[in-house]
Amino acid sequence: MVERSAQKDDFGAVILEIQRRERHAGKLKVVKAPAQGEGYVFGLPGSMTAVICRSGSGALREFQAALKEGGTKFGKLHDRIMEQYRGGRSVSDAKAAKAMVEAPVLADVRYGGSTLNSAIFLPPHIDYAVSVFPYNGGRLAPEGFQLVQYPKDGSSERLEGIIVAASPELTPAEAAALRLVPVSQMGSSVGTAADCETTYWAVGAIGMGFAAVGFLGFLTVHIAGTEIMQLGRVPRLSETEIKKLGPAASARKLLGLRREALLESRVV
Repeated sequence: MVERSAQKDDFGAVILEIQRRERHAGKLKVVKAPAQGEGYVFGLPGSMTAVICRSGSGALREFQAALKEGGTKFGKLHDRIMEQYRGGRSVSDAKAAKAMVEAPVLADVRYGGSTLNSAIFLPPHIDYAVSVFPYNGGRLAPEGFQLVQYPKDGSSERLEGIIVAASPELTPAEAAALRLVPVSQMGSSVGTAADCETTYWAVGAIGMGFAAVGFLGFLTVHIAGTEIMQLGRVPRLSETEIKKLGPAASARKLLGLRREALLESRVV
């Protein structure tokens, strides 16, 4: 992921705005993606997906219930989200930055102390902000995931969310190597957002112009009968590579391979 310099783009004002605001941090719960089967499947193997909603709106509760039930219930929610995204329009970086500065609340998703995606907010016609992170299948850092919020002075709007974990299939050698990764290196289990060109959610993930119709299609796939969704390419490390690299370096290599596979699997 390429993070643009604040001195060379329109987002310096966003950084300054965040620095002026109060900061509130809270944990993000991790739930397992339902097993693949007939119906709608959310989350590709080897990914963590953050789903962020407005607190008190009922959207998160609705998403969790639909995710658990699956089938036509999740299909209807998926279609409604797609319609919301289709209602957006493309905007320039300058207009996107202006919308961030004016947003009643901004938020970062963090994992293991590192920021995975920044300046998340919800435009008026959008109920869900979605970000995808590559996941190598290893143990998670003790710090876990956090949602760090920056409310505008006088604003009562807050955000809430969950992380949907879709574990990849691992070879016995890969699984054994990941079990040996030291606690201090578990930050290598999850990477920065796979769906953006910058660390800013509104520009990279859906650009406020919500080319994310394809993006959400990438996340949510309808499975017919016994057909099973697969990544475009299943990344593997050989036992020879693992022995040469060692556990921690193998974990980082697997994470990089997961990112490449997720990007190759996009339908955008």
